[in-house]
Amino acid sequence: MALITLLGLLLVFLSSDFPNLNQTIKDSVNAIGFQVAFYYGLACLACAWHWRRGAFRSFGDLILLFLWPIPSAAFLVRA
Repeated sequence: MALITLLGLLLVFLSSDFPNLNQTIKDSVNAIGFQVAFYYGLACLACAWHWRRGAFRSFGDLILLFLWPIPSAAFLVRA
């Protein structure tokens, strides 16, 4: 844990002096963010698919189990 902290601090200090390293760190963080958003989009689709039969029991279930995850997935995957 301490090694990871020290490496992180070293990268922070080095990124202030080297603009290429700063841009590399920013690009890495953005790439991880895109991967997380895509993963959550797939999870929304999986939830909607799993609960598709139980979603038509009531209007509340339809909204929470089917109609809410589908637009959320579309929003997250389109990024």
